Amino acid sequence: MRSVTLQRMEVFRAIFETESISGAARRLGLSQPTVSRHLKDFQAAMDTEFFVFIDGRMQPTSAGRVLYRESDLLREGADRVEKTLQAIRRGSHRPLSLCCVAGLAEQVLSGVIAARIQKFPDERFDIAVAGAAEQIRKIRESVIDLGVMIGEVSCNDLTKVKVGQGHYVLVTGPGHRFHAEASLTWEALLEARHELASLPQNSPMTLPVVTAFPAFAEDGRDTVILRNLQLALPIAAHLGIPHILDNFSVGDRRLGDCRVIPIEPALSFPVWAVHRPGDRNHGLIRDCIQLLRRVLAG
Repeated sequence: MRSVTLQRMEVFRAIFETESISGAARRLGLSQPTVSRHLKDFQAAMDTEFFVFIDGRMQPTSAGRVLYRESDLLREGADRVEKTLQAIRRGSHRPLSLCCVAGLAEQVLSGVIAARIQKFPDERFDIAVAGAAEQIRKIRESVIDLGVMIGEVSCNDLTKVKVGQGHYVLVTGPGHRFHAEASLTWEALLEARHELASLPQNSPMTLPVVTAFPAFAEDGRDTVILRNLQLALPIAAHLGIPHILDNFSVGDRRLGDCRVIPIEPALSFPVWAVHRPGDRNHGLIRDCIQLLRRVLAG
């Protein structure tokens, strides 16, 4: 049997700090006979006396004082082990791989990561930006742990959780007649659809629009079909071609001479958090999903 064990060291430190068997027993949740037995066995195994009983208190000997100083290293090591175990339970012992569509990266994902790091400074994240189709493929391949995407997403083999919703706006440059409008209706946009950039029919973000109004996909200006929504602002500014866009892609960007015009009635689309069912990082993924809901409700 080993002479030095964690339990014996805990008993030794508790007696040293409380100066009594009874105080150590209360701190450790043990009986006084159990504490006395651990101390007796420890001193016998080491052939050293660590305490003497003087004036009703357990006073450390010189050997006891030396051992207490050295036992700090053991306590620090135990604390590190406990923190590591907590990180494993949270799933943060390895970087959590997050991926989201570009429109959500600045406002939403950054807010989630900032909140987690503020609470758990040791957590690590591996972050990427990709479209919904690429995210789903990488989640299936276990390349990323949690994906965040918008619109109509099909992935029945994965866990899909709705965390919020967005809405559509129109971005237009100063050269277009819509630039001065305070708001626009879908009917007005349908009548002017030949003036707008065409919407891709197979995009998760634009699918709710083309499903509700198929003419947008059929009769837009074929000169420009935007598949990268980050280009909507420069296209609207330089070519004067308005574009129906999600509110997240606009965000807090500087618009220059462009304007963002609300579309009424509001047509919303879902925001999804997607991950593998039964993922070993489930605890951390669940916490991130809760933060996503909070940030999007924000």
